[in-house]
Amino acid sequence: MEPTDAIPAIPLWLDLTAVAFGALSASATAENVQSRGRRIDWLGIAILGIAVGLGGGFLRDLLIGVPFATIGSNWYILTAASAALIGMWLSHALQKVNALVTILDAASLGFFAVVGTAKAIAHGIDPLPAIMIGTVAAAGGGAIRDLLVQLPVGVLFAGTFYAAAAFIGTAAFVVADLLGASMITGMLICWVITVGIRLASVKWGLSLPEQMSLRRSESRQRRDQRRLLNWWPVKRRHLRASTHEPATYTGSLPIIDKRRGDEDAQPTA
Repeated sequence: MEPTDAIPAIPLWLDLTAVAFGALSASATAENVQSRGRRIDWLGIAILGIAVGLGGGFLRDLLIGVPFATIGSNWYILTAASAALIGMWLSHALQKVNALVTILDAASLGFFAVVGTAKAIAHGIDPLPAIMIGTVAAAGGGAIRDLLVQLPVGVLFAGTFYAAAAFIGTAAFVVADLLGASMITGMLICWVITVGIRLASVKWGLSLPEQMSLRRSESRQRRDQRRLLNWWPVKRRHLRASTHEPATYTGSLPIIDKRRGDEDAQPTA
């Protein structure tokens, strides 16, 4: 597809900004991995930064069906590798300020969401696929990072808003575009919402509901069973039938000999 005339092409500096922030967040993750005893060398840091920094854009262009921008210029690989190495050298200082690492991660998520959605809109993608492409571009780099360092893929498990934050931000971008807002306005809305939701979820521990099946709880099931037994006519008839009248026999009680059976039982004198 060719970009529409109404929306300009994505500036190179904006795409490279997203790449740089993604590579920085990757180096912060590498520091956490090394703290668990798994060592990563300089080449590993550079590869991780390139994979994370370029992975989201690669998936974005693959879904849109256009040539990969990440291999169309030297600046992408240079930016990703340089940002990853800079992040490695500053990782010790960054880890002391945990909030700064969270902010870098949120900013990276926001930039990838902005660029992915903007490029999808620029190539005439329909609203729902554009939201999907923006979300994949934003969260795809993080998924690649988790796979490379052998961590559980964060977007698949319960936790703070990550892909969900990107989804809401990209949806706001698409809605703003449908309402006639300019590209700059849509970008700002998308970035602010994505970053804001991501930071708020980390601060207050917000998350989506966990996986559950559509069934009643055990306490609800027991309560419903008791109600059924109390109101079911067959049960009430059974209870009435099992109610015995008082015995009228007042003589001596029979002795039950268990060895011979009930039929041989004889009453006492």
